[in-house]
Amino acid sequence: MKIKFKSLISVFLLAISFNACTSEQKKLSTQIDLLEKSMYADSSMVPDAVKAKEIIGLYTAFADKFPADTMSASFLFKAADISSKINETEQAISLFGKLYKLYPQNKNAPFALFLQGFIYENQVGDAVKAKTLL
Repeated sequence: MKIKFKSLISVFLLAISFNACTSEQKKLSTQIDLLEKSMYADSSMVPDAVKAKEIIGLYTAFADKFPADTMSASFLFKAADISSKINETEQAISLFGKLYKLYPQNKNAPFALFLQGFIYENQVGDAVKAKTLL
């Protein structure tokens, strides 16, 4: 009887922790969806800087908290891309590097490596550093 009760409690606690994790994941996903829809307020495709920084934070928080989720690599790519667009070059380079290192099999990994080099050469002006990424 004690063993069944302990097993039941263990299963219950596991279910609660899984539900809490899923809720946080769902909450972050919802925040990201809403912000993505409002970030490009006009047709210029230039992101609003305040919203861009906010969504970069959400993307990276999601990837940090849920690295096994299939969306994490995509969110890192988006965060790096937006960082580049708002001239946060070091952040963009770092995020592209993180994507390449953590998700080498992801379809965007080769692009992340290329874009690191592209940013070094074209935005930072360091062609030597760009070549080291080849």
